Amino acid sequence: MSNAQKSDQKEPATLILIGMTDPKPWLKGAFKNALVVEPDPARAKDLIASFEDDKRVEVIEAMLSEGGEDATLVVYNEPGLRGLRSPTSHLRKLFPGLRERARHTVRRLGIVEVIQKALHSGEGALDLWLDTGGEEAESLAALEAAGSLDRVISVTLRCGIAPLFEDSADTAALTGWLQDRGFVLDHRDDSDPDWPQLHFNRAPLFWELRESQTAYQALEARLAAREAELAAAQESLKSEKATLQKQLTEQINRVEQLETECKDLELLRPQVERLRTDLDKQRQHSTDLQNKLTERTERVRALNAEKQQVDSEKTKLASQITSLQAERDDALAKAEDLSKTLATKTSLVEELKTREEIARGDLALALRMQSIAQSDLRDLQARYHEADSDRRRQAELLQALTPRLQQAAAQLQMLTQSDPSAAAQLVDAGTEAPPVQPAPRKHAKTARKRKTNKSETASTSSRTRKPRSDT
Repeated sequence: MSNAQKSDQKEPATLILIGMTDPKPWLKGAFKNALVVEPDPARAKDLIASFEDDKRVEVIEAMLSEGGEDATLVVYNEPGLRGLRSPTSHLRKLFPGLRERARHTVRRLGIVEVIQKALHSGEGALDLWLDTGGEEAESLAALEAAGSLDRVISVTLRCGIAPLFEDSADTAALTGWLQDRGFVLDHRDDSDPDWPQLHFNRAPLFWELRESQTAYQALEARLAAREAELAAAQESLKSEKATLQKQLTEQINRVEQLETECKDLELLRPQVERLRTDLDKQRQHSTDLQNKLTERTERVRALNAEKQQVDSEKTKLASQITSLQAERDDALAKAEDLSKTLATKTSLVEELKTREEIARGDLALALRMQSIAQSDLRDLQARYHEADSDRRRQAELLQALTPRLQQAAAQLQMLTQSDPSAAAQLVDAGTEAPPVQPAPRKHAKTARKRKTNKSETASTSSRTRKPRSDT
């Protein structure tokens, strides 16, 4: 990792938010610059107006895609669902009533062009957020091909657990691709289990491993250069030695030939002496060349020693790389364990939610039953008060009739004493008189009302208890 990259991690990163339904909460934190890519014309216009006073935020009306030409964006009736690709059968099965709501012609913008617009100075770290309706895998591959993936310190993806658009990647494929390139799954939001949101961070040992690999490659290049230099020096020494040996052999042969010829020719002695002098010079020259050969041999030995040192450093670096890879595998294993633990806790939360819904249904049923009981109690109290009122009214009537009955009895007694036959007729007439009918009451209407309420409560109870039986 370079010094510039290390300093970039200490400073706030540049946010790139592509396809986010509501980017405003993300733009409340600390960041250096922010680039929002929004394909919907109306929403892009609203975002531009919202961040007009914030010079750090730039909004571009476009759709992330590597095609390069204008395309048709299809907006569906599900909130936040849109894309350039055709939906798969899995998406239609996930949303049975899926249909197109609108179509817009949008400008395509490649991921490399997006990063160039976000990094005005050409340097800095990036926080990347993608929700592009099936364009994630193609955009990340283009980012890696352009050599800009090393600038990304975190990636947030929203994609389906199965391919939701044609030729798109699912959650497992994108997770494996990012983990192979030094990212670790930090958080997984399963609020929508079919369409989770994944947050990745750079692995802690990524930059150390990258530095070790770079140093290892540099050492291999140096070693190859030294080996080539050593081979060239050895070939040069062999060639010079062969040349000198050939010249020496020729001179010796020439001297021997001249000595043979000069045995009987004393006149040629001066020439022989001159040739011997030349031979001595050639021998001196050969000695000098031999010294040079010795010096080059020492140099070869020094190069061999340096080669051994480079091999030792190479071995140490290979050991360090192995150790770093083991630590990275441990970190990935821990991240996988954390993902499994998170999935278990998520299932427990869903079960608790289901139990809570059942308990709420039971509580609603109990409240309705309590309301019915209270209604029955009020009805009984009303009937009791009504009966008590009738009883008091009858007592008052009896008290009012008692003097009159006593008076009638006295008169009857007097009449009996004076005229027994007229008294008997009067008694018979009183016996044949029709009885007085009591006043009608409201009990029957109240009973019918209570019976209706109980039937409605029974039907409501059966409907309320049905989900619990299914569960």
